[in-house]
Amino acid sequence: MLTKKKAESAAATTTTTEINPDKQQADCEKLIRERLEEFNLKIDLAEQELIQKKNFLLEYTYEMDASLEIYVQEYGIKPLEMKHKLKKATTMYNYENEIIERKYLQENPNQYQ
Repeated sequence: MLTKKKAESAAATTTTTEINPDKQQADCEKLIRERLEEFNLKIDLAEQELIQKKNFLLEYTYEMDASLEIYVQEYGIKPLEMKHKLKKATTMYNYENEIIERKYLQENPNQYQ
């Protein structure tokens, strides 16, 4: 009876080397949602601050708004977009490299390979 309980508890527990893909997927989605909410909140606050500053300026014109928009697109968004693309490419490279390395190790290579 004691061995039966041990066997059941051993079967029910998950070791750290085992990966539960559903749980991992759910955790990743939760983290992404939280980060997205944080970014959306920051964007909303920045937009409100910009509107307040625009309203504070009495002589704020459409031309000034258009110039500001171009400046932000050119010097604010493009560098961030480039950093994002670099980070994404690096992550994909590391992911693909890890897959290749795991496939190689599954072949049980000897010391001469």
